[in-house]
Amino acid sequence: MNLIPALLEATSHYQPTLEIETLKLVWRAQAGDRDAFDELTLRNVRLISSVAFRHFELCSNAVELTDLFQYAAVGFVKAALGFKRGQGSKFSTYATAAMHREVKRNVANFAHAVRLPVHLQARLRKINRARAALTATQGRSPTASELAARVGLTERQVAKTLSVPIVVASLDDEQTERHVAPLQVSEVEMLER
Repeated sequence: MNLIPALLEATSHYQPTLEIETLKLVWRAQAGDRDAFDELTLRNVRLISSVAFRHFELCSNAVELTDLFQYAAVGFVKAALGFKRGQGSKFSTYATAAMHREVKRNVANFAHAVRLPVHLQARLRKINRARAALTATQGRSPTASELAARVGLTERQVAKTLSVPIVVASLDDEQTERHVAPLQVSEVEMLER
Protein backbone atom coordinates (compact mmCIF):
# COMPACT_ATOMS: atom_id res chain seq x y z
CA MET A 1 0.00 0.00 0.00
CA ASN A 2 1.34 3.41 -0.93
CA LEU A 3 1.16 5.65 2.11
CA ILE A 4 1.37 9.02 0.38
CA PRO A 5 -2.06 8.90 -1.35
CA ALA A 6 -3.56 7.72 1.96
CA LEU A 7 -1.91 10.63 3.77
CA LEU A 8 -3.13 13.10 1.15
CA GLU A 9 -6.65 11.72 1.51
CA ALA A 10 -6.52 11.90 5.30
CA THR A 11 -5.40 15.53 5.22
CA SER A 12 -7.68 16.67 2.37
CA HIS A 13 -10.07 18.41 4.78
CA TYR A 14 -7.35 20.92 5.72
CA GLN A 15 -7.85 24.09 3.75
CA PRO A 16 -4.94 26.20 2.56
CA THR A 17 -4.29 29.08 4.92
CA LEU A 18 -3.54 32.72 4.33
CA GLU A 19 0.09 33.74 4.72
CA ILE A 20 -0.60 35.56 8.00
CA GLU A 21 -2.27 32.46 9.45
CA THR A 22 0.66 30.35 8.35
CA LEU A 23 3.10 32.80 9.95
CA LYS A 24 1.15 32.67 13.22
CA LEU A 25 1.41 28.87 13.17
CA VAL A 26 5.16 29.09 12.40
CA TRP A 27 5.76 31.51 15.28
CA ARG A 28 3.73 29.37 17.69
CA ALA A 29 5.59 26.26 16.51
CA GLN A 30 8.94 27.99 17.01
CA ALA A 31 7.83 28.92 20.54
CA GLY A 32 7.32 25.22 21.30
CA ASP A 33 3.59 24.78 20.66
CA ARG A 34 3.41 21.18 19.46
CA ASP A 35 -0.23 21.47 18.35
CA ALA A 36 0.62 24.45 16.12
CA PHE A 37 3.55 22.54 14.65
CA ASP A 38 1.35 19.51 13.89
CA GLU A 39 -1.32 21.69 12.29
CA LEU A 40 1.28 23.55 10.23
CA THR A 41 2.69 20.26 8.97
CA LEU A 42 -0.73 18.78 8.17
CA ARG A 43 -1.78 21.92 6.30
CA ASN A 44 1.34 21.61 4.14
CA VAL A 45 1.30 17.89 3.32
CA ARG A 46 0.40 18.73 -0.28
CA LEU A 47 3.40 21.06 -0.57
CA ILE A 48 5.69 18.40 0.91
CA SER A 49 4.32 15.71 -1.39
CA SER A 50 4.64 17.94 -4.47
CA VAL A 51 8.37 18.36 -3.77
CA ALA A 52 8.72 14.60 -3.26
CA PHE A 53 6.84 13.80 -6.50
CA ARG A 54 8.94 16.28 -8.47
CA HIS A 55 12.18 14.68 -7.32
CA PHE A 56 10.74 11.19 -7.86
CA GLU A 57 10.28 12.04 -11.53
CA LEU A 58 13.81 13.46 -11.74
CA CYS A 59 15.43 10.50 -9.97
CA SER A 60 14.07 7.95 -12.47
CA ASN A 61 12.90 5.70 -9.65
CA ALA A 62 16.42 5.46 -8.17
CA VAL A 63 14.98 6.45 -4.76
CA GLU A 64 11.69 5.33 -3.25
CA LEU A 65 8.91 7.92 -3.18
CA THR A 66 8.36 7.43 0.55
CA ASP A 67 12.03 8.21 1.19
CA LEU A 68 11.76 11.38 -0.89
CA PHE A 69 8.64 12.35 1.07
CA GLN A 70 10.53 11.88 4.33
CA TYR A 71 13.46 13.97 3.09
CA ALA A 72 11.06 16.73 2.04
CA ALA A 73 9.30 16.54 5.41
CA VAL A 74 12.64 16.94 7.20
CA GLY A 75 13.33 19.98 5.02
CA PHE A 76 9.92 21.37 5.96
CA VAL A 77 10.63 20.90 9.66
CA LYS A 78 13.99 22.68 9.27
CA ALA A 79 12.25 25.50 7.41
CA ALA A 80 9.58 25.86 10.09
CA LEU A 81 12.20 26.03 12.82
CA GLY A 82 14.57 28.30 10.91
CA PHE A 83 12.20 30.81 9.33
CA LYS A 84 12.75 34.37 10.54
CA ARG A 85 10.59 37.44 10.16
CA GLY A 86 11.75 40.03 7.70
CA GLN A 87 13.61 37.68 5.36
CA GLY A 88 11.65 39.13 2.48
CA SER A 89 9.98 35.92 1.35
CA LYS A 90 6.79 34.03 2.02
CA PHE A 91 7.05 31.01 4.28
CA SER A 92 5.94 28.66 1.51
CA THR A 93 8.73 29.94 -0.76
CA TYR A 94 11.29 29.55 2.02
CA ALA A 95 9.99 26.08 2.91
CA THR A 96 9.97 24.89 -0.70
CA ALA A 97 13.60 25.91 -1.18
CA ALA A 98 14.57 24.23 2.10
CA MET A 99 12.76 21.02 1.09
CA HIS A 100 14.46 20.94 -2.32
CA ARG A 101 17.86 21.41 -0.66
CA GLU A 102 17.20 18.63 1.84
CA VAL A 103 15.96 16.20 -0.81
CA LYS A 104 18.91 16.92 -3.12
CA ARG A 105 21.39 16.51 -0.26
CA ASN A 106 19.90 13.20 0.85
CA VAL A 107 19.55 11.84 -2.68
CA ALA A 108 23.17 12.73 -3.36
CA ASN A 109 24.29 10.96 -0.19
CA PHE A 110 22.07 7.89 -0.25
CA ALA A 111 20.91 7.20 -3.80
CA HIS A 112 24.07 5.36 -4.78
CA ALA A 113 25.32 2.11 -3.28
CA VAL A 114 28.66 3.86 -2.94
CA ARG A 115 28.51 7.52 -2.01
CA LEU A 116 30.01 9.74 -4.69
CA PRO A 117 32.13 12.71 -3.59
CA VAL A 118 30.32 16.05 -3.74
CA HIS A 119 32.61 17.44 -6.46
CA LEU A 120 31.94 14.39 -8.63
CA GLN A 121 28.18 14.73 -8.11
CA ALA A 122 28.37 18.40 -9.14
CA ARG A 123 30.47 17.56 -12.20
CA LEU A 124 28.04 14.81 -13.21
CA ARG A 125 25.05 17.19 -12.93
CA LYS A 126 26.91 19.80 -14.99
CA ILE A 127 27.74 17.28 -17.72
CA ASN A 128 24.19 15.90 -17.78
CA ARG A 129 22.73 19.41 -18.13
CA ALA A 130 25.17 20.15 -20.96
CA ARG A 131 24.32 16.82 -22.60
CA ALA A 132 20.60 17.62 -22.48
CA ALA A 133 21.14 21.12 -23.90
CA LEU A 134 23.41 19.91 -26.71
CA THR A 135 21.06 17.05 -27.56
CA ALA A 136 18.15 19.49 -27.77
CA THR A 137 20.02 21.90 -30.05
CA GLN A 138 21.82 19.35 -32.23
CA GLY A 139 19.21 16.61 -32.37
CA ARG A 140 21.79 13.93 -31.53
CA SER A 141 23.92 12.81 -28.63
CA PRO A 142 26.98 15.03 -28.22
CA THR A 143 30.49 13.66 -28.40
CA ALA A 144 32.87 13.72 -25.46
CA SER A 145 34.81 16.61 -27.03
CA GLU A 146 31.62 18.67 -27.46
CA LEU A 147 30.67 18.04 -23.83
CA ALA A 148 34.19 18.88 -22.66
CA ALA A 149 34.15 22.17 -24.56
CA ARG A 150 30.70 23.05 -23.17
CA VAL A 151 31.54 22.39 -19.49
CA GLY A 152 35.18 23.50 -19.51
CA LEU A 153 36.75 20.12 -18.76
CA THR A 154 39.14 17.86 -20.63
CA GLU A 155 37.79 14.95 -22.65
CA ARG A 156 39.44 12.56 -20.22
CA GLN A 157 37.67 14.20 -17.24
CA VAL A 158 34.33 13.98 -19.03
CA ALA A 159 34.95 10.33 -19.94
CA LYS A 160 35.94 9.39 -16.39
CA THR A 161 32.93 11.19 -14.95
CA LEU A 162 30.56 9.49 -17.38
CA SER A 163 32.03 6.08 -16.54
CA VAL A 164 30.65 6.32 -12.99
CA PRO A 165 27.75 3.87 -12.68
CA ILE A 166 24.56 5.75 -11.85
CA VAL A 167 22.21 2.86 -11.10
CA VAL A 168 23.42 -0.08 -9.11
CA ALA A 169 21.36 -3.25 -9.36
CA SER A 170 21.73 -6.74 -8.00
CA LEU A 171 22.98 -9.37 -10.42
CA ASP A 172 20.46 -11.77 -8.86
CA ASP A 173 17.54 -9.50 -9.71
CA GLU A 174 15.53 -10.68 -12.70
CA GLN A 175 14.42 -7.10 -13.33
CA THR A 176 18.01 -5.82 -13.68
CA GLU A 177 18.07 -5.85 -17.47
CA ARG A 178 15.02 -3.58 -17.68
CA HIS A 179 16.19 -1.03 -15.09
CA VAL A 180 19.87 -0.51 -15.88
CA ALA A 181 20.70 1.71 -18.81
CA PRO A 182 23.44 0.33 -21.08
CA LEU A 183 26.80 1.97 -20.53
CA GLN A 184 28.37 3.86 -23.38
CA VAL A 185 31.74 2.25 -22.92
CA SER A 186 33.12 2.53 -26.44
CA GLU A 187 33.70 6.29 -26.22
CA VAL A 188 35.23 5.99 -22.75
CA GLU A 189 37.53 3.15 -23.80
CA MET A 190 38.71 5.07 -26.86
CA LEU A 191 39.71 8.07 -24.75
CA GLU A 192 41.62 6.01 -22.22
CA ARG A 193 43.82 4.28 -24.84
